[in-house]
This record gives sequence, C-alpha cells and structure tokens, in this order.
Amino acid sequence: MKKTILIISVLIITAILAFGFVACNKNKDEGLDLSKSVSYAETHKYSGVSESFRVSVVSGIREKLFIADGKTDEVVEFSEITLIPLKANLTDKQFTYKLNYDTGSVEGNFTRDVVTHNYKAEFAGNDIKDKLTTVIITYGEVSEEIPLENVLKDKIDYLKVLDIAKEQFKEEIDANTTDGVFNREILIKLIKDRRNPDSPYYWYISFISADKSYMAMLVEPTTGEVITKKSA
Repeated sequence: MKKTILIISVLIITAILAFGFVACNKNKDEGLDLSKSVSYAETHKYSGVSESFRVSVVSGIREKLFIADGKTDEVVEFSEITLIPLKANLTDKQFTYKLNYDTGSVEGNFTRDVVTHNYKAEFAGNDIKDKLTTVIITYGEVSEEIPLENVLKDKIDYLKVLDIAKEQFKEEIDANTTDGVFNREILIKLIKDRRNPDSPYYWYISFISADKSYMAMLVEPTTGEVITKKSA
C-alpha cells in the first residue's frame, strides 16, 4: 500500500513539474514584448524620382542617441527627408524642400550629410505622415516638383515583421531572454538594392547584441514570406 501511494505521489509531482515547465516556456514565449527592444523602425516611407533627384521620406521611431550596444534606450518619433542629386553639377548646392500634403505643406532646408554626402533634413511629421503627395526641391532660381509614392501602401507593417521574426528565431530569442528581458536591440527598415534603383523593397530586421553576434532576416513586404535568415 505504501509503495502504491509513493508511486502515485511521484506521478503527481512529475505531472505538476511538467505542467509548470510547459507553462513557464509558454509564458516566456508569449509574454515577451519584443516591441520594447526596437531601437529603430520605419512606420511610413515615401519615395520619388526625377531626372535630377531621388527623394526618400521616412517616419518612424528610433533611439534618441543610437548606439549599437544591444540595449534600447529613450526611443522617440522622427520624420526625415533625404535628397540624392543624380547629376554631377547638382552635388554641391544649397537645397530647400517643400513637402506637400492633402491640406497644406511644410518647408525647410537641407544639410549635407558628412557620411553619405546626400542631403538630409528632419521635420515635424506626426500629423502629415499619412498624407504626403509631392515634394518641391529648390536651388537658386530653379524649382522641381516630384510626386511621392507611398512605399508601404498595401504592405505589412514593422510589427508584423516583428511577429514573423519572433516565430522564425524562437530558440535564439529564448536563449537571449533573461527574467523576461530580451538582451538585444532590434532594427527594422525597408531596404532595396542600392545598385539597382528599380529593385523591389524588402523588410530587413536585425537583432543586435553587445558582443557583435547577430540574427537577421529579409521579408517580402506584401506576402510576409521569409526570403532569407541568418544568425552568427
């Protein structure tokens, strides 16, 4: 009788421990909010091109001071316009922009980026990032209006990409999570082949750690299909 009671007790304890292990793993996976680890993500993107310029307008969230250290601190909203001159005689001029949206416009000056040598400017885009139509580029007495295409129209957003990555990198994410905290920062952006301006866009997501190891993935932005993924 004692032996039977002992066996039953062992079985009950084993079942409780097994249930607790499964529940713990389930909570670790489902309860982890990876959005808190996003240090850069694009929520809106427009592009435009003419014979003279290529223009990109991006809104999203990013660290106020970005450092690739595996941690995410003080994330803020941003809106930025980038201008790329396509003619040699336009690479060293003073440019201004006028972003038009359905009920108004916003204007400003470009500053030449010391790293890329493109021209960039930030603007207050919270109220207009869903409504952009064209941009007018002016230098000297010359002005050129460029239509803007909504790159993310009918595409999945960065949060869906995050969900896809969470499933694809489940084991790696679990291994890099301590006490409910994910020990990497996450970058999500739309990219294309720079050598081919007509190439399609893909969502790129990267998980950055302090020790320089990484996980990265390309996702087709309409279907959500994973094109490629890698970890090292």
